[in-house]
Amino acid sequence: MQPQPGRDRAACGCGQPPDDTSGLPPEVVADLTSQLTSSLSARRIHALAWFGERIHDAPITDLIRTCRNVDPRVRTWAVWAVGRVAAHRHDHPAIDDLHDVLCSSLLDDVPSVARMAAYALCNMPPIERCARRVVHAFESTRGSLRETGIGLVGHFATVSEDALRLVVRIAATHDLDGPLEHAVFRAARHDRDRFVRLVEVVLVDLVGEPARAKLIERIRSVVPETFPLHIEACLADLGADEPSVVAAACQRVDARLLCEPSVRERLVACLAHDDLGVRREATLAIGKLVRIHGIDTEVLDAMDMLAQNVVDADRNLASFSAWVFERIGPPARSAIAALERASVTDDNTVRQAATAALKRVRCEDETEC
Repeated sequence: MQPQPGRDRAACGCGQPPDDTSGLPPEVVADLTSQLTSSLSARRIHALAWFGERIHDAPITDLIRTCRNVDPRVRTWAVWAVGRVAAHRHDHPAIDDLHDVLCSSLLDDVPSVARMAAYALCNMPPIERCARRVVHAFESTRGSLRETGIGLVGHFATVSEDALRLVVRIAATHDLDGPLEHAVFRAARHDRDRFVRLVEVVLVDLVGEPARAKLIERIRSVVPETFPLHIEACLADLGADEPSVVAAACQRVDARLLCEPSVRERLVACLAHDDLGVRREATLAIGKLVRIHGIDTEVLDAMDMLAQNVVDADRNLASFSAWVFERIGPPARSAIAALERASVTDDNTVRQAATAALKRVRCEDETEC
């Protein structure tokens, strides 16, 4: 796989923490910090998007305070920014305060805030301690994590016995599909036999043998024994020399494969492929990544390549890239110049997609931030 002329794959920095140790000019940091107290939510969110990427410039005390803002949209992006800082600055003197505000946000009444906090805690040590707080929030009568967070509980189940037992109990009393199926997959993908044994132990007094056997059969279909081979095959195809093989692999990437960092990184690299069909399919897969995993390191790594692709002459590639930026929202502020160029193109499809993306990235309509 060769990069397209002018497309620098290495610049993506796949999987690496943000390289911003040089810092922003003090006057810029001061201006952005002042925006955190603006009366306009859009300005606050714009500043939070900056600090979520330029984490070494982030004013910790102000970010923590903003996590308690009355506007749920501001709280959502403040939690995202705090999570970014906490994930990459484990030695920060205020790390315990960052942990506390994320755990408090798990109990927020607004699902987007609670879910963003759970995402953030996925990357924050000690993971066992975070898992206990997520389980507590999920079982609490307060907050809204129960509405949207079961898939994330599956992530914590790989390191927490309490989270693992919670997933088993829920799986026994609900249809195993959608987010719950994803939770079971996340919980069992590294050690399916252990998960099955726990089903037998936890549910022995809760459901009869036929129900347990049916659940175990379903678990085995959700987490096939050959899944590690599927990962290897996917990575091999994503790195193949034949473009049609790579494009087909991008199409096949599903929520289960997106759990693998190596697959996510390879998809970002595919955005720079010299084949147009591969770039199209990789862009759609990145959009799926944003929906399933939120705005994590790999998504930020993809930003520069998406910005190049959004002004591509190909209508589908450009409009797909704009669609991804619309999903990302305010953290895509670095792509505004490229989106502005795309928004005045002669192609109506691209123009509409870019205009919609700009509206969300800029928070021009505060109800959509």
